[in-house]
Amino acid sequence: QFSGVGNTDAQQQLNVLMREKEQSALIRAKAAGMGLSSTDGMGQRSAEGVYGYEVKRNSGGIVSLLFSDYLYAGGANGLTTVSGITFSASTGEMYSLNDLFRDGTSCKELINSEIRRQMEERGLQSQLIAPFEGIRDDDCFYLTNTSLVIVFQQIEYFPHSMGNVDFAIPLSRLETCLKPEITIVE
Repeated sequence: QFSGVGNTDAQQQLNVLMREKEQSALIRAKAAGMGLSSTDGMGQRSAEGVYGYEVKRNSGGIVSLLFSDYLYAGGANGLTTVSGITFSASTGEMYSLNDLFRDGTSCKELINSEIRRQMEERGLQSQLIAPFEGIRDDDCFYLTNTSLVIVFQQIEYFPHSMGNVDFAIPLSRLETCLKPEITIVE
């Protein structure tokens, strides 16, 4: 639960969003359990769901969280889906990826070239299961004090065995196109 956000209406909306994310994860786990057939003939079904979040940044007036939703419903292994929210600590205003950029600018090409460079440096190109054509507006991201991190979902570009794959782009490389409040860390 959030407290201390300057805008109480925004604070309430953020708390509702947190509850909705939690409830959605619970509903998905229950639905997955209902869809399983019993192996012992007793009609018992079970699924495992683990939901949590990490605070990735809480400084410079910016809060950025990464949510993790793991679901196992039988088979060889489960699936972890991640999502992020980033918002202003004073106003509660939520930031989309595009909201991080100065008006009239975009860091997308800079971000794409950095991701391609990191793929090559980390030897990930041979692991691609789909061609990387660039980030999308709805890609998962979060901020740390020093980086913008883009996270690709399991099985989006890389095999399931690699899990969620993230690329940290230093804010210093993006400061010409990011809004000043994103790069300033107190």
